Amino acid sequence: MATLFGCTSPGQNLPTDSAGFTSSTSTVSAKRGVEHWTGTKIIPLEKDASGNFYVTGILNNVLPVRFHLDTGASLVSISFGTWRRLVDSGGAGETEYWSLKKGKFTQVASGELIRTFHVLIDSLNIGPVKQENVRVSVREKGDSNLLGLSFLNQLGEYTIDVEKSVLVVRPSATYRPIPRLSYFPVDDQKSMQAMQHWETAAETEATGIVERLKNNKTPLYLVIDDSIRTKDVGIESPFLRAYRDFLTKYLLSRGRVILSDRRAAEINDALEIRSKVNVTRHEATLEELLITTTVVQGGQILYSDSNVYFLNPPDRKNYQQQKVPKFLNVVDCANRASCS
Repeated sequence: MATLFGCTSPGQNLPTDSAGFTSSTSTVSAKRGVEHWTGTKIIPLEKDASGNFYVTGILNNVLPVRFHLDTGASLVSISFGTWRRLVDSGGAGETEYWSLKKGKFTQVASGELIRTFHVLIDSLNIGPVKQENVRVSVREKGDSNLLGLSFLNQLGEYTIDVEKSVLVVRPSATYRPIPRLSYFPVDDQKSMQAMQHWETAAETEATGIVERLKNNKTPLYLVIDDSIRTKDVGIESPFLRAYRDFLTKYLLSRGRVILSDRRAAEINDALEIRSKVNVTRHEATLEELLITTTVVQGGQILYSDSNVYFLNPPDRKNYQQQKVPKFLNVVDCANRASCS
């Protein structure tokens, strides 16, 4: 059985060797991954006179190591001196012991052949980013430590900001626990602040309805909407009542026939115009108002349009159902006058 750098092969019951390991018959389950983190992270870098960048990493949560950020290196590599410091500090455990592979000669960038061996490091922290079970090349000669692509490629997206000397990273799709925040393309949004705005909105909607139904001359009937009613008895919001009046005005001015009686609407199979509102709030904005208007015939929607507006919070009441005052019934009173 071969021995490498003072590490005994598995299966031999030997005392602690020169590398700080003892043999063991236990197994190690290696899981490869990145500790969950979200959003963009900024990691400070050091820059030397030659323009090389360096960053401090932590091996197995115990040993600080100064790494040369090297996008030309395929692996993370450390010097044998760094490896021995990790062992001597008690930072090398079962993961490293059982993953240790026999050394071989590797040609480095200078063309020199250097004896190296590979080992799985339990964890490597660079700033807020932690990767587990990182494959590391340990070099017998030299004292530099390289942070190569085997670590960087796990970051997903990374950028070296030369001017600010920082590493900007965002998690990869593979290891991201939740979707990364992105933004919708947006346009300007109107704010509903006056009754004139209600009229303008109704006029725009009437124009859209007339255009959509230009080949359909069936009479129209504006339904009293009860979609926002609660369990209490109430009436429609001030907005819906006014909005329906404005719709009537502009539909009539554009030549449409409007029926005001539900019975007549049923007899003439009139097209029903329904309007409803929904008020909501997001932390990043004011309150918002959604107005939806539809034209329905026999269960078929012939026209539908929805528009969103900003809304000043105190104006919310204009879009909510208005409660009808309740009168108390007093017993043993012949009429209200006798009980006053």
